[in-house]
Amino acid sequence: MYVTRLGIEGLRGAPESMTELQRVVQLPSPPAAAAVADALTLLSIALQPAGLRGLDQLEWSSDPPEVVGDPETGDVQIQGLLPAAVSASLQPDVRAVTVEAELWLDPPLFGRLRAHAVRDPRVVTALGQRPTLSVKVGWLFNGDRSAASPGVLGARVGDVAFDTVGKERPLWLPPLLRDLGERFARTAPFEPAGAVAARLVEASLSALPEQRAGWKAVASALTQPPFSLPAPGLALVGPDCTAVFGEELLRVRQLGRAAWDALRLTEASLLLRPDVLVVDEAVAGPVRDWLTQLPATDTAPIEQVWVP
Repeated sequence: MYVTRLGIEGLRGAPESMTELQRVVQLPSPPAAAAVADALTLLSIALQPAGLRGLDQLEWSSDPPEVVGDPETGDVQIQGLLPAAVSASLQPDVRAVTVEAELWLDPPLFGRLRAHAVRDPRVVTALGQRPTLSVKVGWLFNGDRSAASPGVLGARVGDVAFDTVGKERPLWLPPLLRDLGERFARTAPFEPAGAVAARLVEASLSALPEQRAGWKAVASALTQPPFSLPAPGLALVGPDCTAVFGEELLRVRQLGRAAWDALRLTEASLLLRPDVLVVDEAVAGPVRDWLTQLPATDTAPIEQVWVP
């Protein structure tokens, strides 16, 4: 799955529309780049509000916000936002943000929808037109912008619209939308290096084969260009197991910011393996080239990358 068209309303500095998007998307110059990345984050959260994954990167709250409602049904309100921080992201006098995306379906998703066609003839008609899924989400803020209610406003397969609320909403639609929301990821340049290292340790010890394979892929990539770091490994440092490098067991902080960035970018690409990866941060030319080649490989870990 990847985004072929994006429409944004209400975010400060964001372009209204981005069309004919391919596997590699060039982000606009800052601050518009952050606004586009914020739009994709808001889209992802509205589709899958459980956990509010990525909300911290918007910096809309100093403490974890309170979620009122049922995230499983998508009927939630997020409370405890910082009005000034929210206002910095929104256009003046705006109380609602909408994000609409057209998604190109990969073969597994296409097959999943074809399976639903047995019970819903409208899906047959829709898939016969265009193998795309369009979703529109909205974020409605209260008067002082201290709370927001995200929700799905519309969904279309091809040119056929489906209800997103009420009795006419297809039973297959909510779980499909939640799945789509989990297929987006955004790199976090200000995340502590220790948090990334801890996740890599967890992956290396996981009982899930795909997690261990992801750790091995990260470890291999880190030793090769454009990163060319000493071989990574795991070691007990005090009571904790952490990622170390080379025979001297160097910590990430000892290798500098480039090593920290390499850990984050390889983890996001090769371990998390989202369909859509958003990198709205400055990266060196060779690293950018590495990122843009990922969707084109035979065993592509990601479907689409957004880069500066």
